[in-house]
Amino acid sequence: MQRDELKKTREEFELSNKTLLKQQFENTFFNMIKLNHNILKDLKLEKNEKVFSGRYVFEQQYEQLKRYINLLIVKK
Repeated sequence: MQRDELKKTREEFELSNKTLLKQQFENTFFNMIKLNHNILKDLKLEKNEKVFSGRYVFEQQYEQLKRYINLLIVKK
């Protein structure tokens, strides 16, 4: 009887532990998404008296990189 109860208790503990690990993973995952969102939101780029913020910073940098690469290709 005691052996069965110990086995059952151990199984419940293992299940509880798996649930806790999953919750910790999900919490960490969503906190990382939130952190990424906050970092992205806080990005700012000033160029030619214009201010770009958020995702538009990446778009602006991408366009600038394309222009630079095209200039390098033309010079060859």
